[in-house]
Amino acid sequence: MVLYALLPDRSYETGHYVIDDPNKPAHKEIIYSTRVLILKELPDGFYIYRYSTSRTFPGDTWHKSLEEAFYQAKEEYGIDRNAWKEVPKEVKDPVEYAMDLLNRG
Repeated sequence: MVLYALLPDRSYETGHYVIDDPNKPAHKEIIYSTRVLILKELPDGFYIYRYSTSRTFPGDTWHKSLEEAFYQAKEEYGIDRNAWKEVPKEVKDPVEYAMDLLNRG
């Protein structure tokens, strides 16, 4: 089973002042927000993979059950179970599939 969820653009909420070098002043960077979640069932549990529109991969989380994965997404992104849609079985790249839907949106 592979599911996806599309999230609203919240990049305006993620501007941060960054100090790369303590000898230079801070500068503002936009950290691109997560827009696509992919939930995969694997033999050892369920994984939520996160992606920005630039396909940046900020990380994943492991969950022992589907209910725990749904709970994590609700806590982290405010989406509930009905936000998840199944990726058709014939799709080879679920990230590309979800990104295409997001860009059409």
